[in-house]
Amino acid sequence: MAKGRLTFKLPKEQSEWEMANKASDAYYILEEIDIELRNHLRYGSHPEWNDTTVEEIRKILNDLMADRSIQFN
Repeated sequence: MAKGRLTFKLPKEQSEWEMANKASDAYYILEEIDIELRNHLRYGSHPEWNDTTVEEIRKILNDLMADRSIQFN
């Protein structure tokens, strides 16, 4: 596994450090949201959700990720 080091001048760059530090958490949250949306479309796991809205949200999520060359594993 590759290792790297991020260096920040704290506290001036505190917010950048926190963003870099929490990036993997944000990634996994978005992945879980995508899984919930996909499960609803496949299995109707949330009958109170509107299928069209779920499809639109999932498309927006995937388009935003593709624009930044990000994809779930």
